[in-house]
Order: sequence, then C-alpha cells, then structure tokens
Amino acid sequence: MNISPDEVKKKIDAREDFTLIDVRPTVQYEAGHLPGALSMPIATLLSSEICPCLSKEKETIIYCQTGLTSVRVSNILTAAGFREVKSMVGGILAWPYEVVTGSAITVSL
Repeated sequence: MNISPDEVKKKIDAREDFTLIDVRPTVQYEAGHLPGALSMPIATLLSSEICPCLSKEKETIIYCQTGLTSVRVSNILTAAGFREVKSMVGGILAWPYEVVTGSAITVSL
C-alpha cells in the first residue's frame, strides 16, 4: 500500500502513533531524514531477522531515496506478519518539507 508525502507529513504533525523507517544507507539518513524516522538500512534488513522491537500491530511507513526500495521492504515486512505497512511514494526525493540532519536513530537487528 502506498502513502503520499503529504499524508505522512499530516501524520507527523498530528503526532499519530506509527513507526517511520528510513531504509537508505546510514550516511544518507544522516544527511537528511524525516522527523522521527528510524534508520534501518535495507542491507542490514536483508542480512538479518527483522528487529523484534518493531510492533507488527502498529502502522509502519517505509521510505527510501526514490520509493522503489521502500516497496520491496514493505513486501518483506508484510510477509513477516506486519499488518499495516505503507511505502511513501517517491521516497525522500518527493518530500517537499524540511528534513532533520544528524546522527541515526538506528534499529539494531
């Protein structure tokens, strides 16, 4: 399932309870990411089991650079039993709002 950058922005602004995951490499995350996003690079995700700290019941929104990798990760999470997984259309390149820079909030796998 897809979600637009505008819809993600509304959820962030409304402080809705969901998990936001950036699957780009850590260096890209640190250069600019969405507020509140966790860093879970796809390379790490594909080489390990999915972090048990993530709730399969909570809405999970995935984004990457262009939107292609996030679709792949969304399918992986859905297959792993996550109930409501969405991929942000267009990735961070389609994000017209301010981004956060700095250290990663990394999910260890």
